[in-house]
Amino acid sequence: MRGVRERQMDDSAMPGVVAPQESSLPMSPRLHWIWVFVLSLITVGLFWSIWMVVQAAWARRMNGKGFALWCALFYMVVTFAALVISVRSEFVPSGTVFASAILDESRLLRILAYLAAVSSLRSALQARPVGLWLSGLGSYFFGPIYFQYCLQNNDASKKASPRG
Repeated sequence: MRGVRERQMDDSAMPGVVAPQESSLPMSPRLHWIWVFVLSLITVGLFWSIWMVVQAAWARRMNGKGFALWCALFYMVVTFAALVISVRSEFVPSGTVFASAILDESRLLRILAYLAAVSSLRSALQARPVGLWLSGLGSYFFGPIYFQYCLQNNDASKKASPRG
């Protein structure tokens, strides 16, 4: 009788018992996706890039792969540089070819850096142990806002289900 009871205690499929690997996973970044959206609007996209770095750092802790973090950091640096170049171009006479070429190249570099950061972060969030299902359109059009929405829903479903 004692052997049956011990086997039942070890069974992770019992209701109310959470598997040890699920309970040891850290919670996702704790900011509601509406706040990510509002702060991104207020800061003209700077918070968008900062929050992508926060999410990529969390994904790195989860699966140990740092490529998404490096892409997100590169995107953040390019975003700050593009902002500085945009502000600087307001004070340079608009007829110079050099200023407009730099501004166009910074926009192109920012788009490419965003696509690389979103692609790598999406694949990091879809990998185990996170294992999110993410839409391609949602990922590329809404980026960190969509990722935060999916991470929050994933956290809420883990809390609601007894198995994790």
